[in-house]
Amino acid sequence: MHKLLVTSLILAIAGAAFGQLSGSLSGTLGPGIYDIVDTISVESGDSLRLMPATTFVFDGPYPFNINGTLLAEGTENNSIVFTTDTLANPSRWRGMRFYSGSSGSQLAYCLVEKGYATGGSPQRCGGGVYCDNSSPTFTDCFLRGNTASWGGAVFCGSNSSPSFSNCTINSNLAEEFGGGVHSGDGCSPTFMNCTIRGNYAVLLGGGVECGGVYGGSVTLTNCTICDNRVDWWGGGGISCSLLTATLTNCIISNNSVYSYWGAGGGLYCGYGSVIVRHCTISGNAAVLGGGVYCSQDYPPTCFATFNSAIIAFSEGPGILFNTAGHSEVQYCDIFRNSGGDIVFCNNDPSHGPPGIGRLVTTNTNDDSCDSYYNIFLNPLLADTAAGDFHLTDFSHCIGAGSQTDPPATDYEGDIRPDPPGSNPDIGADEHWLAGPAFHIVIWIKSGNAILKWWSPEPLDICYIYGATAPFIAGELLDTVSGTTTWTDVNTLSRPSPYFYYVTVVE
Repeated sequence: MHKLLVTSLILAIAGAAFGQLSGSLSGTLGPGIYDIVDTISVESGDSLRLMPATTFVFDGPYPFNINGTLLAEGTENNSIVFTTDTLANPSRWRGMRFYSGSSGSQLAYCLVEKGYATGGSPQRCGGGVYCDNSSPTFTDCFLRGNTASWGGAVFCGSNSSPSFSNCTINSNLAEEFGGGVHSGDGCSPTFMNCTIRGNYAVLLGGGVECGGVYGGSVTLTNCTICDNRVDWWGGGGISCSLLTATLTNCIISNNSVYSYWGAGGGLYCGYGSVIVRHCTISGNAAVLGGGVYCSQDYPPTCFATFNSAIIAFSEGPGILFNTAGHSEVQYCDIFRNSGGDIVFCNNDPSHGPPGIGRLVTTNTNDDSCDSYYNIFLNPLLADTAAGDFHLTDFSHCIGAGSQTDPPATDYEGDIRPDPPGSNPDIGADEHWLAGPAFHIVIWIKSGNAILKWWSPEPLDICYIYGATAPFIAGELLDTVSGTTTWTDVNTLSRPSPYFYYVTVVE
């Protein structure tokens, strides 16, 4: 999708303009290339439809004000583009601004780029998209290279609830808050299957910042928030202050806060209510909470809840608790965070949940855990350097998640739990095994393959399978009992390559 959008833009800029536009617009426009020579708008009660392969090139610092209904629905091969030529127009354009009356607006396969929101408030908010008492819908859209004081790409203000599905918010900049997205009072934006990558903010929320005084929420499901940055204070990936953020099946990786007092490389929870379910928070960096920073006791009814999440490989503490005793962290895997996995302000455990991190019991995989069923083992992710956060076969996150109301699917849409009836996994990925695989050693002796496996508990019946490819059902080769060794006497007749696996009934 994104490659097609970029191709569409290059072709559009290279072509001749179809016409010039200014003032109030309605009816149907396109396909074609239009030069925008002054402010344009869709007035209240009016409707404007843009056809696929339509491009608006803004020739000056003009906004697109939408008070009525905008239907800009491109296709995968013929997107709709809103842009400017920054060489001819260095002051750029002022973005798309949705006001009351525009909630029926729908955008699909649109590219919104190079907007710049500047001036006094609210003109300085929302470099690409500004919403005020409006809830437009965005599907398969790309917002990149936009700039604002608040909300480099998207600003949600005054009871706005826009929805974003399968969208990419990339390389936007906020001179203050919310490099990718800012959501304020009374707003409830939703993001589904979106990628928020490579955005930058000076103060809070490199990827997403939700903050206000009078309530609101942000919901992110199956999203990837990665490679975002904050220079001064908190939330390289996400910052939440005094509002509610709900994250489900999200991957939050390689976000950072650069300053020596920076907090929450992946996630900053400051006086807000944050619910994190089955997320993978990996490889983030900040001095105060490389993975997560929690400061949640004001007001005391607000707290952070982490359920079945992976928090690993942070540069800095995995979770830093600062007056966050009401927070809940359960069924999580917290591992190899350079500043410590669980850290308390002033080394005072009363800042966090009582007894967190003390290994006092075992979980369903017989792994040592604290009283909240948190484990502290390598999650054995496939290849984090390459952006692959799948669980590998031997991960002790498999089958170790909470059984209470898990999401129906994982971040890729695979059924959760898998197999049905098993315990769900920790993290954004749901593995196809019910529990971590046994370590199987295979060696060849006298032309035969000899399998030997290990289990911490006595085994009853083991089923030996063979397959011509990994991770498929294969064929049942044998059933054994009371042993952890098996020899394939038909090795020479097997195809090449050949794969063995063992399942167990305890």
